[in-house]
Amino acid sequence: KVTHFLGAAICIAGVIVNVFVDYQSEDHDYIQEDDGVTVVPDFPNQLSGDVLAVIGATIYGLNNVLTERAVKNIGGVKEYLGMLGLFGVIISFIQGLILDRQAVLTFFTREDDNCSAARGFELLFCCAFFGVASYIGMSNFLTESEAGFLNLSLLTGDLWVVAFTVIVQNFIPSFHFWVALVLIFLGVIIYEVSGEPTVEEITHDDIQRTSLVRQRDDGITAQHLRELEMQEFE
Repeated sequence: KVTHFLGAAICIAGVIVNVFVDYQSEDHDYIQEDDGVTVVPDFPNQLSGDVLAVIGATIYGLNNVLTERAVKNIGGVKEYLGMLGLFGVIISFIQGLILDRQAVLTFFTREDDNCSAARGFELLFCCAFFGVASYIGMSNFLTESEAGFLNLSLLTGDLWVVAFTVIVQNFIPSFHFWVALVLIFLGVIIYEVSGEPTVEEITHDDIQRTSLVRQRDDGITAQHLRELEMQEFE
């Protein structure tokens, strides 16, 4: 529906505001040294970093789309999580050996007064636990909803950033950040209240030929279309 596109566009506008403010703040960012010297930080890789962030976000969004198809049409949640765990361990192990070997060695051999070894392992365990919990939650969520809504909802993660910066760092974000956050929340709400995205190409005869598909006033939902596809496959 048009409102689905509108909601997504408003969310993207919120993200653009955040990026714009990030670039605008370059002229005002500085570091005050102990000797009173003001140093303006240099970020030579900012553009390449933003490009990598966009590429990473695109791949992550595509992953969620493919996850939705996997849990609904190919094997279900248990098989998806099993394959994710199996190949995830292998890929992460190889990636760690190539890119993060020194960081891993430093983690296990470090002597840091700010974070003891025991505390470090506690944080590592918590990170792993909540990482697994998030994948379990998202895969089950996608059996009932769809990837578009999930991807837009993840943008509201900035709310946790706000909570951390206010409570832990005593830093209040700028006015533009709040504008961006409101836009993102507004876009998600508009997208969700528009109902499930519909597919209009299914004819009335198709509806009559299957007992799996329910006729609705707003058309045939994407979930119903997938059920129809699965019946034809069987």
